[in-house]
Amino acid sequence: MTLNRRTAYSIPSVTAQSFFDQTAVRPGYLNGGGTLVAYGAGLTTNGSLTAGLTVNFLGGSPSLQAIRVYNGSYLALDLVPGSAFFSSGPRHLVFSLPTDIFVLPFGLNLVQSPPPNIVSVTPGVESNGTRSLTVAGVALFSDTKFELDGVPANLLRFDQAGRAVVQLHTRLRRACTP
Repeated sequence: MTLNRRTAYSIPSVTAQSFFDQTAVRPGYLNGGGTLVAYGAGLTTNGSLTAGLTVNFLGGSPSLQAIRVYNGSYLALDLVPGSAFFSSGPRHLVFSLPTDIFVLPFGLNLVQSPPPNIVSVTPGVESNGTRSLTVAGVALFSDTKFELDGVPANLLRFDQAGRAVVQLHTRLRRACTP
């Protein structure tokens, strides 16, 4: 095999993210389908998709329904679920041109359920004196991970209204006294 030395790459770097409301999340997280946004030099040319560009996934993925240019220099990758029984976890994205390839490790993370949407948080005290927070929202499940100030919080229970009750960290207790 003979390799030719190159001085530059057609696709030197790519980032990918998804959006929940107006919040960008990187790497992108999708519940089977949705839109993943990619950005990087070489993906677009003069506001259009670079000729010959293809995008694929490694590790099983949703199907790519369309690639479209978004805001002149971004790509919107419209994805539909590939299978009702897809497995969760990270996927690598492969951006290819006829003369170049770029692999974005862990560019997409497939999840089984939509992200939680927190509506309100109310401080409280449990019957044993433990300080707690009652979290009301949508898509809160027993396997939902809660963090307070970046530290994992213990899920104590779900109350009768379906709200999650989590234990308040020692260092946050002063700021959240009911």
